Formats: sequence, structure tokens, C-alpha cells
Amino acid sequence: MVKRCPCCAYVYEREEGFALGASVINLIFGQFVAVAFLVVSLMLTWPDPPVARLAALGVGLAIAAGVFFLPFSKTIWAALDLTMGATMGSSYGASNHQPGVSVGDRTTAHGPQTGPEASAVGPTDLV
Repeated sequence: MVKRCPCCAYVYEREEGFALGASVINLIFGQFVAVAFLVVSLMLTWPDPPVARLAALGVGLAIAAGVFFLPFSKTIWAALDLTMGATMGSSYGASNHQPGVSVGDRTTAHGPQTGPEASAVGPTDLV
């Protein structure tokens, strides 16, 4: 995952512990998959369910789902953070993007910038 959004300069992992939200989303998804598998498999094999085999398959499925879903959970957490930041009026968030401004090449609505001011992102560039 890249460090910053190339369009609006949003920093995906701004502080230590920021990935905790993505980890929680990933854990919830893995547990949901495991419980859904166990419920469906118990319903299908109810007269005599092989409990040990189903539990082992459920744990394996939860681990595999967690590994597969990790990039998606990071994206979902970043989207939730952006939404909360824009809603709460934070200095970072979806409200920072200005139409016609590209942080990567320093092109603004007034044309390309040149000189020393083009290399630095100032406080008014993204507000």
C-alpha cells in the first residue's frame, strides 16, 4: 500500500496504532466467516455432526479469510477514517481535495507551479 494518496495527499497510516482499526475489521470478518461456516455445516450434518473436523475446518477458514481480506480491511478502515474526518471537520479528510489540484505534479487550477514554492506542500495547498 502506498504511503499517501497521489491525488489528495491523504496519509493512509498517520500514526502508530492506526492499523488497529483495520485489524478489528479483519478480525470481525474472519470470525463471521467461521461462525457462518459452522452454522451451515452443523445444519447440513445435524443428526451426527463431525464436530472436531468442522471445528478444524472453521479455524482454517477463519485464518484463510483473514489473510485474504487484510488489504480490503485496510481500504475499508481508510474510507471510514476519511468519512469520519470529513464529518468531524478534521484537517485531513475528503474535504481536503480541491478540483484542479494534483499534489503529485503540483499542477493547480491556475496552471503548473515552478520554482521553490512548487516543491513544498503549503498549508493552503490542501485546505
